[in-house]
Amino acid sequence: LSTDNYFKDISTLINKFGSFDNLRDSGYDIDSPAGFQLDVLYDDLEDLSLGNDIMSPKYLPNGTGVSLPKAVPVKAEKITIIEGTATLFEGIKDIFDIKIYVEAQDDLRKKRFMQRASSERNQDPENALKHWNYLITTGEKYILPTRKEADIVIINSCCVTDVALKKSLKMVRRYKDKITVVVGCMSQLKSDLIKDIENVKIILGNNGKSKIDLYIEEYLKYKKQIIDIKDVNNIEFENMMLENFNQTRAFVKVEDGCENFCSYCIIPYAR
Repeated sequence: LSTDNYFKDISTLINKFGSFDNLRDSGYDIDSPAGFQLDVLYDDLEDLSLGNDIMSPKYLPNGTGVSLPKAVPVKAEKITIIEGTATLFEGIKDIFDIKIYVEAQDDLRKKRFMQRASSERNQDPENALKHWNYLITTGEKYILPTRKEADIVIINSCCVTDVALKKSLKMVRRYKDKITVVVGCMSQLKSDLIKDIENVKIILGNNGKSKIDLYIEEYLKYKKQIIDIKDVNNIEFENMMLENFNQTRAFVKVEDGCENFCSYCIIPYAR
């Protein structure tokens, strides 16, 4: 269940200001907790926890600001994953059995955001960059403080440059009181740097990220550190996953890493 579907309908405001970007530039704080239907979200989460299927709203990310009520069927399951901006907001966070915060470096987040801005929100590059800068500000205001609420932190690490490696190590050491899961290139190539850090409980390379939930379940059951790193040059390809699907087009990842083995480059050894 995506909490991003619980944004309030702002289509009337967008019509008044002429566009989504004009509304944002006017000072309207789109991503603040007040911009979500938190009461509806809480009621839906409570129903799911009691085993009742729900119909969640659907927010259209195409710049219209339209929210469709009771538009997405969600079945109650033994394990339900709730993701999105509002998951650790006050009034919502305490309903969860396990709270997970995913930490990613800004350059990775920006690349993904700019791709989605074009494919999903119909934003031109100039307005997309403006919105990215807005998100950095609101993220520091509303999202970063929620890290302290998480039980588990997942860090997607990097070591392609020395600067990236230092940033990744800094992230790992930041969460001394959290169960920390480290994945990505630093885990793949530099696991010796982190395996003895007390809060690091799970280390995965660049294969198996899609099974993080299973590794977490295993750790919570046995309370023993898990290190699972495979040789990236001697593994089968993972199943291709749809990164997103926007009505008529889907984005499918078909390449990861490189196999040219240039003498100055570490990437072929990492992914």
